[in-house]
Amino acid sequence: MKIWLLLLLNFTLGLGACKHQPQEMPAPTCAVSYSGQVNPIIQQNCAISGCHVANFPDGDFTKFSDLHEKVTDGSFKNSVIDWNAPRMPETHKLPEENIRILQCWLNQGAPNN
Repeated sequence: MKIWLLLLLNFTLGLGACKHQPQEMPAPTCAVSYSGQVNPIIQQNCAISGCHVANFPDGDFTKFSDLHEKVTDGSFKNSVIDWNAPRMPETHKLPEENIRILQCWLNQGAPNN
């Protein structure tokens, strides 16, 4: 009987000592470059005839500075990544792979690299 009590006591104490400590998962990392991956997406979907080209009132995305202005004020993320009004491109949401690339670039601070 004493053995059973000792085993039960050890088991109970052992359970109390076991505490689940969740480990923090590292944030996923991604590395994209503006010139290699982001700019081609912009040129194929945004800086096209009638849209974000020279003299376009909402910015000339053939120039990094105009695009970066929209990134800085949050309108790029709102319209392209989140696809909220005004949705860009207007006719379709970008493929998820393109969205992932653009989001990674934004997470890196949207450098001109």
